[in-house]
Amino acid sequence: MKKLLSLSLALLAAAAMTVPTLAASHTVQRGDTMWKLAVQYQVGTSEIIDANPQIANPNLIYPGDVLTIPETDASVRACEQEVVRLVNAERAKHGLAASAIAMESADTINPAMSLTAVAERIQ
Repeated sequence: MKKLLSLSLALLAAAAMTVPTLAASHTVQRGDTMWKLAVQYQVGTSEIIDANPQIANPNLIYPGDVLTIPETDASVRACEQEVVRLVNAERAKHGLAASAIAMESADTINPAMSLTAVAERIQ
């Protein structure tokens, strides 16, 4: 089970790195945080941070800052859903319930979560 999970996460990470992404821009407003933007745009906080090397401290963004927001390709989302489906199939083989992550929404994975957090939630 852990080998399948590790393999699935490795495939997911590889797909995310090799799939080209588009980018949008966002002008920071009062009250914005990297986490809030990640949730709003359905992309990981680390992806937003990586796309904005001009931000020295991602914990300190200011109104008027213009951030690049990477947009995840649809094939990455399809890969994420396939990973969840495969993990749940393995869980079912061992008499375990489907992971809660698959029951949350159609997107299945909260994009603000790191791969480590996804792995912890699936176990």
